[in-house]
Amino acid sequence: MNATRTQMETEAREAPAVAARLVERAGPMLRELGTQLRTRAPRYAIAAGRGSSDAAALLAKYLFEARLGLPTVSAAPSIRSIYGKQLKVDHALVLAISQSGRSPD
Repeated sequence: MNATRTQMETEAREAPAVAARLVERAGPMLRELGTQLRTRAPRYAIAAGRGSSDAAALLAKYLFEARLGLPTVSAAPSIRSIYGKQLKVDHALVLAISQSGRSPD
């Protein structure tokens, strides 16, 4: 077995510590988000992302549906950014994911 770790393995091994730091640092904001979601009670969720962010959106879909019973669909970011169309998102939780935070979508 090759003793040299790949970048993917290194990042995967770091994930638990990164998640713990996120919860620690963002705890108050996450609690407020939970309060808002319980108050607003969205009827469904829309998740959008490109590439690896779309993969994260798919994971969110499974979690929202399996844990919350919240129907979740995937939206194509290009509908807004390329075609200039506004989606009807009344009563929805909209989750936009961008790894870099620089996506024009």
